[in-house]
Amino acid sequence: MDRVDFSGLICKRLHEENIGQLQKRYAESGKINHFIIDNLLPKEIAEKLDGYFPTEDKLNYLKRLQERKYVGVNFRGSEKIIEECLLSFQEKDVIKIVSQITSINSMVGDDEYYAGGVSSMSKGCYLRPHIDNSHDRNMQNYRRLNLLYYVNKNWSKQDGGELILYPNGIRSIQIEIPCFFNRLIVMRTDNKSLHGVSRVTS
Repeated sequence: MDRVDFSGLICKRLHEENIGQLQKRYAESGKINHFIIDNLLPKEIAEKLDGYFPTEDKLNYLKRLQERKYVGVNFRGSEKIIEECLLSFQEKDVIKIVSQITSINSMVGDDEYYAGGVSSMSKGCYLRPHIDNSHDRNMQNYRRLNLLYYVNKNWSKQDGGELILYPNGIRSIQIEIPCFFNRLIVMRTDNKSLHGVSRVTS
């Protein structure tokens, strides 16, 4: 499969959810606007992505006070399907629909994966509350959205690793979004979109 195949499946799934309903969910989701799509890709394709996902020994380990996770943007051999999936979210048809849902005009992708790419989080990994970088590498475009797609099979609530939104700051009520397999989360990112990832426990 290549990025065009993936983008066609993504667009089809977004239309199945009903664009008008997604617009409403995004608009009414609170101070950190977001929407969620479960079962984004056919199960057998999502399972293939899980199977070809780079192992942590092939990724870079970030161990800082604010984060512990494995990241990467280089893909070899059978892992190329991961890169094609990543690039598919930047295809014009996908961007057009996401732009329609979020009412963000003139959106473009970032094929350099600046502060993006793949992440792997195993036991002990976390992301403390933070705000993402505001621009691309050349500081030509503002970062407006995060698209997070999960291919972690056999996850359960006890494992940790949920996305956590802090719409009113870290001392107020937070929103926990489980990282279910084959789930897409699209969230607005700006200087108020405080979010993190709970510590992975197993």
